[in-house]
Amino acid sequence: MKTFKTLIISIAFLSLTNLSYGQKAWTLEECINYAIENNIQLKQSEVNAKIAKSNYNQSKFNFLPTITGFASHDQNWGKTFSNDKLAYIDEAYYSGNFGLSGELDIFNGFNNLLTLQENKYTFLANIQDVEVEKNNITLQIVLAYLQVLYDQEILEVSENQIQTTSDQVLKTEKMVEVGNQAKGSLFEIKAQLAQEKVNLTNARNQLNLSNLNISQLLNLETVNEFSIQEPENIEIDQENIVSSVENIFETANTIMPEIKSAEYKLKSSELALKKAKWSRSPSLNLSSLYFTRYSELANHPTKFDTDPTNDIEDYILSDQIKDFAYTQIEVGINIPIFNKMRIQRNVNNAKLNVLNNSFMVELQEQTLYKKIQQAHADALAAYEGYLSNIDATVSTKESFYYTEQKYNVGLVDVIEYNIAKNNYTKAQGDLLQAKYQYIFKTKILEFYQGEQITL
Repeated sequence: MKTFKTLIISIAFLSLTNLSYGQKAWTLEECINYAIENNIQLKQSEVNAKIAKSNYNQSKFNFLPTITGFASHDQNWGKTFSNDKLAYIDEAYYSGNFGLSGELDIFNGFNNLLTLQENKYTFLANIQDVEVEKNNITLQIVLAYLQVLYDQEILEVSENQIQTTSDQVLKTEKMVEVGNQAKGSLFEIKAQLAQEKVNLTNARNQLNLSNLNISQLLNLETVNEFSIQEPENIEIDQENIVSSVENIFETANTIMPEIKSAEYKLKSSELALKKAKWSRSPSLNLSSLYFTRYSELANHPTKFDTDPTNDIEDYILSDQIKDFAYTQIEVGINIPIFNKMRIQRNVNNAKLNVLNNSFMVELQEQTLYKKIQQAHADALAAYEGYLSNIDATVSTKESFYYTEQKYNVGLVDVIEYNIAKNNYTKAQGDLLQAKYQYIFKTKILEFYQGEQITL
């Protein structure tokens, strides 16, 4: 019985633990970090960077010599030539050989050096591509996070409106009973409440979709009970003065990874062009060889001298390996004379690749400037819209409260009341939209200036 109670308590504890995990409220920083750790495209970029690093490391070893060992052992049957009998005989025997060969590039048109530098910049470009992917993920998460915050506030506005209208329905029912409002007013206010319930449903569905969107960006296995943590202070600073486009671009152009990546790729292509041009030069290499052999049919050299007392019948393997050893050192030069215009084609293609990468640097700079320019214009417009919507919200709020008081005493009809209420609701929504639009655009501008995005 005691064991059964212990099991029930353990299950309950695990259930509460899972529930608390499912109901965990994610901060913006946690969302960004989790997305970066679990994004497949980012992992692919990291793999490409590791491949580029491997190629770079390999190019360092290209300065070392190449050493190859070889060996073979053969078992032979059938006719073979006998040195003793000076004739072909049928005999089974074994033979073999082994050795070492080596090769070292003395000069190859600086190919190894240029390849090393080329692979270095390719590797650095891949590192920056990883950072580009991280930045894209960060901005996507920030946008999705702010969208959830916006939808949460819209949902709260809808709930407050329903509460206000529900209270007004009760008041209208009493007013109809005492004759201060026509019965049609009650129908109108109930219709307004029904429409606001539809708006509440739409707002709740939109919030669910926004939560689904950010959870998909996080690559979560399940989106049940997913929620984000609302920052303590999400209000914007009305005294914030946005820097000029030129100042922001001047900073961003030196720190943004897409610019660095394009510049590294340009340097890599320039080195590839140099390598293509130097391939016209002669190459000089040093090679060496050590070779020896053995055979069961080999005769000891003393067998062929004139002193019969020196004849040694057995020619042991160690003596054969020592006697048949052969060493060679060679210095070779290769001079390209005509190779069907392949070198010139490679040079021309390398020049075009340099030109293409220079265009890419210019294109990346133009794209970055346009993004900053657009975000700057959007931020200013959103800021002006935010200030205007503050005034509009205050005005429509006062107008609604005034109309509500007049409606409660029968001085205005329900149509005017609904118009004033809808105007106030729209003003609240427009204010929230301008608020989060401004926050997102200013965060982008801060991001382009090297600042970490926080709320």
